[in-house]
Amino acid sequence: MKILVFIEHDIVVRHFIHRGVFRPRVAKREVLFIFPEEGHKRVTTDIAALDLGAPFIRLAVDQDRRKLWKRLFQVNHLRRRRGDLRRGLQSQPGQQRPTKQQSMKQHAA
Repeated sequence: MKILVFIEHDIVVRHFIHRGVFRPRVAKREVLFIFPEEGHKRVTTDIAALDLGAPFIRLAVDQDRRKLWKRLFQVNHLRRRRGDLRRGLQSQPGQQRPTKQQSMKQHAA
């Protein structure tokens, strides 16, 4: 069985690589570690100095794909969700909510 392990942050290196969590899998399986390209801001550890016990490669981040996912994330957060409009119209503590007749008068004016 082949296993790919993606490491994108220094915290993953500290919590999993330094503690030897992958050693049993490396001993029994064909494991390949994948790290972001050199100079990536989230992985500053020297990969060559790590005791991985398996080969590793570095991949460049696809900027077009990253931008697309970032835009999708933004759209999902901006999209009106069920019930959000009602929560936005609720009065704040200490404020009195206008009656339906008062609202109708404001919109008619």
